[in-house]
Amino acid sequence: ISAKILQNFLVIIAGRIRNTNNLIKENSPVIQELKNQVYRDKLTGLYNKTFLEEHIRDLLHNEGASVALLMIKPDNYKFINDTYGHEAGDHTLQIMARELQAELEGNGLAVRFMGNELCAVLPDRNREESLSFARKIQNRMNRLDLSPVIGEREFSLSVSIGIAVYPDPAFPEEPPSGERLIERAHELPLIGRARGGNMILFPEDKEVH
Repeated sequence: ISAKILQNFLVIIAGRIRNTNNLIKENSPVIQELKNQVYRDKLTGLYNKTFLEEHIRDLLHNEGASVALLMIKPDNYKFINDTYGHEAGDHTLQIMARELQAELEGNGLAVRFMGNELCAVLPDRNREESLSFARKIQNRMNRLDLSPVIGEREFSLSVSIGIAVYPDPAFPEEPPSGERLIERAHELPLIGRARGGNMILFPEDKEVH
């Protein structure tokens, strides 16, 4: 009798374990919703800063990995906010996010890093390829029609972009570091804006020669 009771008890426990495993499978709706809450930006629907920091670390630890990181920041975003209101600023970011995803065409990741700064993660891209993409996205942002948001057709969005790549010939001895890569790219758009805006910069461009 004791053996049968124990057997029945183990059958019940095993069933509950299977049910729990099914609930927490990687592709289950519950897990996917949790991931969206943790890794997605609510305003734009893009990945967020937390996801970028984790994902870039994983990318760089793959043997032979190469990656380009682009930080994209509108130079005249404050003007939009101050002149047309924060709602117009939010709509502008949503439009920028859609345009960035469209330009990527699935060949990279779009991220809202923080505030009005967007980011593109481009695996397997070198300096020349990342610069070419930066020029394309800058041109696309410059030509955005923001009249549905601000009511003016003549307004042109100015965008500065910072690019950091790994491996980087400028830092040949440096081990892969996601934090360092993000830090290098993140500061460049502000420098671009200070120099007149609508600029594309690499880390070595920080110094004025």
